This record gives sequence, structure tokens and C-alpha cells, in this order.
Amino acid sequence: MPVLVHRYMYWTDWGNVPKIERSYLDGDARMELITSNLQWPNGLTIGQYCVSRDTSYVGVFLFGL
Repeated sequence: MPVLVHRYMYWTDWGNVPKIERSYLDGDARMELITSNLQWPNGLTIGQYCVSRDTSYVGVFLFGL
């Protein structure tokens, strides 16, 4: 389920190329935020960090909210 923050929704994708993305609530302006060092990105905390279960990777980033 996407996370909604300030007219954006954020989500993780576990597909062949795992990534964390965002877009406007209507789906426009889709943007890949993180595309490397991920295998199963399965958690989001907006404005703080993301985690990948298999690699124990923790990515720290701010979304410019």
C-alpha cells in the first residue's frame, strides 16, 4: 500500500529491478528515488530511511517535503 505525504504517494517495488518510487496522487510525475543496493525493499519511513531485508541495507535520504 502506498504511503501518502504532501500530495505524493511513495511505494516500494520488489520486481526484477527493486526500487523505491513516488508520484503525484493521480499517478503523474512518477520518479524512481532509489534503484541500487536493494533486493526486497519492504519498509518506508518518509524522510528518514529505507531498509532491504536480504542485504541488511539501510539507505538514508530526505524527500524534500
